[in-house]
Amino acid sequence: MCSFPIEAGHPVTGRNPIRSSRRSPGPSTGLLILLIAIVCVLGVGTVSWFSLMSLFLDGISACLVLAPPIGLGLGMIQWLRWGSAPLRWQILIGAALGIGTTSLLVLGLGLAGVLQRSVWITLLALFSVVGVVRLWRLIRVRGEQQFDERSDSSDRAEDARNTAAFRYLWFLAAPYVVLAILSASSAPGFLWSEEGFGYDVLEYHLQLPKEYLEAGRIHYTPHNVYGNFPANVEMLYLLAMIVLGETVDSGIVANMIHLLLGGLAVFAAWVIGRDESPQCGVVSGVSMAACGWVVYLSGLAYVELGMLFFGMAAMGALLRATREPRVGDSREGRAAETTVVGKRDRTWWFAAGLCAGFACGCKYTAGPMIALPIFAVFVVYGARPRKVPLLFRRAALFRDGCGFLLGAALAFAPWIVKNTAMTGNPLFPLANSWWRASPPCWGVDEQQRWERGHRPVQNEQGAVRRVSAAWNHILADKYQRFGPALFVLAAIGFMGRRRTAADWILLFLALFQIAVWLAATHLYARFAIVLLIPLALLAGRAALCSSRPLRYATVIALCVGGLWNLVFAISLQEKESPLGAPASLFYEGKMTGFEYLGFVNSELPPESRILMIGEARTFYILRPCVYTVVFNRNEFVEMLLTSKNDADVIDWLRARRFTHVLVNWSEIDRLKRTYGFSEEITPERFKRLESAGLRTVRQFDHPTNGTRQVTIYAVSL
Repeated sequence: MCSFPIEAGHPVTGRNPIRSSRRSPGPSTGLLILLIAIVCVLGVGTVSWFSLMSLFLDGISACLVLAPPIGLGLGMIQWLRWGSAPLRWQILIGAALGIGTTSLLVLGLGLAGVLQRSVWITLLALFSVVGVVRLWRLIRVRGEQQFDERSDSSDRAEDARNTAAFRYLWFLAAPYVVLAILSASSAPGFLWSEEGFGYDVLEYHLQLPKEYLEAGRIHYTPHNVYGNFPANVEMLYLLAMIVLGETVDSGIVANMIHLLLGGLAVFAAWVIGRDESPQCGVVSGVSMAACGWVVYLSGLAYVELGMLFFGMAAMGALLRATREPRVGDSREGRAAETTVVGKRDRTWWFAAGLCAGFACGCKYTAGPMIALPIFAVFVVYGARPRKVPLLFRRAALFRDGCGFLLGAALAFAPWIVKNTAMTGNPLFPLANSWWRASPPCWGVDEQQRWERGHRPVQNEQGAVRRVSAAWNHILADKYQRFGPALFVLAAIGFMGRRRTAADWILLFLALFQIAVWLAATHLYARFAIVLLIPLALLAGRAALCSSRPLRYATVIALCVGGLWNLVFAISLQEKESPLGAPASLFYEGKMTGFEYLGFVNSELPPESRILMIGEARTFYILRPCVYTVVFNRNEFVEMLLTSKNDADVIDWLRARRFTHVLVNWSEIDRLKRTYGFSEEITPERFKRLESAGLRTVRQFDHPTNGTRQVTIYAVSL
């Protein structure tokens, strides 16, 4: 990587790259972005006016939450001394550092009880000022400067027409952006059936930030084991709730934040590919954008798109650290680039470690599927024979390795420290057989239920069946969320040209991730989304093929594959999406199957305190309530087992100031068939409790089969 002062000529040719560069024919980048944005807005408005309004209201709110942290990151990037790095790289790594640091800041101040709206609005304002000042300086310095020596070759007249033609491929992403916005504009709980219609979102991804805000601090949750998961993305959802001053109505904003993180992942793919050529950047970015997974996850306030963004940034820093001169460079050019890269290896490895650590802070699976293979690449690549004395080579290897590990530790350590302090196990509830932690409401029975619940289903256990599951969930996925074109393009990118170290690194990453997915997960299709990192980057490298037929094949595969994926994405959208729906349909009880929420929120007194049995999706409940997820120890069940008579149970409810008990019978039946649920919770037992002091207030039947769904009881005084 070489950079040039504004007045200096090329170190090899002596020409000034600014004066000798030629502008590519076709629309400028800014005009192209504007045209695509107009197409997307018109598309959203044509399909759903509600989604269009949500785009401008909730989408802008999401931008107000994410943009200031990016500004903070642009200020932090100065610490890495990348003053001559391309602007796109500074924005990418700055965004990763800023967003990750802000998440940890929310965690730290949240643990200290600093969740006041005025404090966070002030901090975000300061972050914005830092970002504006830094960006203005970067634009002033680089506005007329060519970013790196590769753009000089890509702007040659013979490549200009190809570059302009490839730019139009970005229009393939437009329909996916429209579908993603339509998905994100549906309040949590509407999408998708495979995910239990956002069950996890309503159970913990948004419910826990809601609890933290209502309590005024981040705390241990003995009733919800998921509160011990790393939660970098959930901290952004909590920040949105703080800034907006609302909880249940911020669900769509959380969806939009997740969507924006997916957009940053697409941007990262373009940045990394752009280092090779403009065409490579376009194909990498479009391959990522024209993927059904991004659309699918935009309708869920999950964490995968955040993990994908940080993972892509980590991979970019890794490839930048291991970057080699291209074949055909002059001897002087190779020497200059090798010198610059050698000096910057340490900071790029450190940046890779930070981004990998932030990815681990989004989801535990990022550890073995992102951080570990990147470190393995470092060990292999760093140990390569070089024309330097062995002592200096080992010293450099140790230095760079420490840089990566230090960055990863700094980014992930806060979650390790939090878990260790609250549970005694830094990875709780994982690896509990090593640390044997038993925090409140957790013991041997709960650990066994957790492990049983997170094994592959019966017909996917065993080595052969696991491999078969890879075919069913990845290549032959019924929703085609990867799509065959991505694998075809990746194969062309790897096989259709002379392979470099970067190609082998990406192939190794993909194989490593598949191995971990097969051996160490319960084979959910969603857990394989990290494959998009190496596959999208390998797909982009198909544009580097010197063979004209292969370049034509790349464009054809991208277009046909994009349309193929689009058909499945539209089909899924038409089947399940309400095309934009407000959260009020849930908490007002107007949503089929959730009528009981309207009764609880509107007809029960505001001072009511409700004990939830079997129901853990409490995000839309506006009255104080107590619930327990299926994996945690249930104190009410323990009371049923140890009480001498039913009157003792009623006394227990009164002593804890419960005014009502809500029992979700249909959910209890489902849990008994899957994870397991206490046999003490039966209609017969509650019939006995009615004679001891419970009173049936309202009963709701299941909307499809007519069986009893939810019963609400009042506790007599």
